[in-house]
Amino acid sequence: MLLDELIQKGWGMGSGISLFIMAGVAQTILWQTFSPGTGLFVGSLQSFLQGQQTLMQWVVGGGGYGGLVGFIATIIAFLIIIYIEGVRVELPLTYAGYKGFRSRYPIKLLYVSNLPVIFASALFANVFFFSQLIWSTAGRPAPGQNILIDILGQYDANATLVGGLAYFVTAPHGIMEVWGDPLRAAVYLGILVAFCAIFSVIWLEVGGLGPS
Repeated sequence: MLLDELIQKGWGMGSGISLFIMAGVAQTILWQTFSPGTGLFVGSLQSFLQGQQTLMQWVVGGGGYGGLVGFIATIIAFLIIIYIEGVRVELPLTYAGYKGFRSRYPIKLLYVSNLPVIFASALFANVFFFSQLIWSTAGRPAPGQNILIDILGQYDANATLVGGLAYFVTAPHGIMEVWGDPLRAAVYLGILVAFCAIFSVIWLEVGGLGPS
């Protein structure tokens, strides 16, 4: 709470919650890249150097670790977000009661911050959770045996998600999954953007942050 209050007063970027999330993501990236374990190292870089991964697996991802492409893309995304976070749109204001005194009112480009993304991700996680719960409760039917369950989520014999609504609201893991099923990646991106826009409008109206 203290960290969040300090950041809200201008001693930082975003909010305290956002920084905790970013710290967790940064920890995961460093752990999966350089982390040592017992015996052989478990980080993706060390796994490649010790011959546990091929060059292709290390570049695009494989063996349970992220690839070089994903690592570079994450750094680029960080830089873009940091830049956009600092962008302000200054609206000119004129005060009629003060003989036409003029000033500017800065508005952040990312006005609603990362809350819509958090809300959308939480909604997608609930869809996945309930689809798996209903599938397990119904006796783990194979795809095609129950139409209603197939609409919510389809799973194979290994409990791997292979279709349904839950399949399209679950992010692909790595560039190879995107390459293998580009339709899923495009649909997921479209649904994510649409729900982020919806939650942004709802958050502005509920929080009283709208223009009115």
